[in-house]
Amino acid sequence: MVLTVLPNISVLVSVWMETLFYGVYLVVFATAVYFRKRATKGLTPSLVIVVAFLMFAICTAHIAINLRRLIEGFILTQTKPQTLAYFYQFNDPLNVAKQFLWIFNNILADCVLVWRLWTVWNGNLYVCIGPIILLLGTTGFGLATAESFAIVKKGDTIFIKKLSERALGQYSLTLANNLIITGLIAGRVWYLTRNIRGLAMPVQKRYSRVILMIVESGMVYAFCQIIQLSFYAAKFPGLYFVADSFIQIFAIVPTSIIIFVGMNINSNVNIISSTPSRPSGRGATHPTTLLSGNVSTMNDPIPLEFAPNKDISQTDTFVNTYDTKA
Repeated sequence: MVLTVLPNISVLVSVWMETLFYGVYLVVFATAVYFRKRATKGLTPSLVIVVAFLMFAICTAHIAINLRRLIEGFILTQTKPQTLAYFYQFNDPLNVAKQFLWIFNNILADCVLVWRLWTVWNGNLYVCIGPIILLLGTTGFGLATAESFAIVKKGDTIFIKKLSERALGQYSLTLANNLIITGLIAGRVWYLTRNIRGLAMPVQKRYSRVILMIVESGMVYAFCQIIQLSFYAAKFPGLYFVADSFIQIFAIVPTSIIIFVGMNINSNVNIISSTPSRPSGRGATHPTTLLSGNVSTMNDPIPLEFAPNKDISQTDTFVNTYDTKA
């Protein structure tokens, strides 16, 4: 039995869902701008903020196009057959423009993830080579997919062979890239914080929350991509109901990363250039020098910051500088 979904119904539901997620995105974006203003200078590069604003502009333009299509499909048509015929035109210029916006937003979102990976790994380009290659592949397949909408003929669906081959390539590459980046970031943070078990419980919980936030944000992104890929591969019409929502979700996740940085919640682990010596006597302290320039006591909150890209010893060591009490 083949499940058939009329486009007038699917478009209404899809735009309604996108509007809900756009409302969420508005709050997230406004919060990111607020914390960006309060963040330490240089904590979030200006280029990343420009990318965030571009994503917001793209998401706004996308929902504006959808609202325009609703007007043209339901208001400017005279009969139901005309409405159906309008929404069946996948090669309509507005629909093609919407697909290009979707692709550009996806590319920008992946760029933010690659930036975060580069930051967490202290500017190690070797770690970023794989994700960058996958990002370039996603860009190529994505642009080809959007261009393919212009050649969809009347009566065809979005599951025609030429379009589906390119779309599946794009969906697969971006999903693989997201999983790899999330794993590398979470693994790096875990590695740098593996020695915190001897610290106070509140400190341990703080770093555990960092890893959890990184993994959760990446998993939300990956979950939506899995739904997108599986629905499309199975040619499941349910994709029509959720496709427009993905552009908003794919912008929410990287923007939330900017919020984490601005709040100094997931910003970075202190790294020292040498292994600290033990306290030598009553009242002695660890004379360690943190590359980030932060010194804290056992009773003080420890900022979670990655050191800048400087030469450090082969063994990255996380320490807490504290006063030894009698």
